[in-house]
Amino acid sequence: MCSLPSLFDEFGRLVARCVTLSAENERLWVEVTRLAGESDGLQARVAKLEGLLEEARRAGKRQAASFSRGKPNSAPGRSGRRSGDDHGKHSHREPPGEVDEELDALLTAWCGCGGEIGYERSEYQYQDELPEPRAVCRRFRVHIGQCRCCGRRHLGRHPFQTSDALGAAACMLGPRAVALATELNKVAGSLAAEDVRGAFQVRDRGDRRRGGAGDRLPGARAGTHV
Repeated sequence: MCSLPSLFDEFGRLVARCVTLSAENERLWVEVTRLAGESDGLQARVAKLEGLLEEARRAGKRQAASFSRGKPNSAPGRSGRRSGDDHGKHSHREPPGEVDEELDALLTAWCGCGGEIGYERSEYQYQDELPEPRAVCRRFRVHIGQCRCCGRRHLGRHPFQTSDALGAAACMLGPRAVALATELNKVAGSLAAEDVRGAFQVRDRGDRRRGGAGDRLPGARAGTHV
């Protein structure tokens, strides 16, 4: 049987334990209230984002104007570059140091109102232009010989030649023309072989048959000739 002092000690420990548990319970209730508030806020944010997502999906399915940027600005700024020095350095294309050709842009004698136009001054305008392309048709006189010892056939060769073909395959394009055709087909314009053939209508011959520019391109059909 427990003594009275030991019972008082046990009662004191239980009271202290109850006080501790009560404080812990109060702290947990505060944390639960805080988390419930955060949960409500997060649920409201999720609902808002879901609404925006659904609106964006519906807008994607609707037919919109080309290059649409959404709602127009209620107070748009003035278009164009602003005056002053904030937008950067003013620059323009400088005139060339050497002129190859000089032409006169002459005045008409009379104005549209019927009055005579009087000369006041001249100013210069500059233009960079490419020269007019001109096809050069070459004819090679190919010297043909035979070895007097072994009888082997030999053909003369000029540095401008791109092939040793003769007879039915004697008409061909030169190295620069083939290089340009390859550039148009493979790099610059990515033109089809048929379009490249159409572009190479040399002089008045306009030869668009197979065996022209298109068949000299890399990757052309085997067995064709220029």
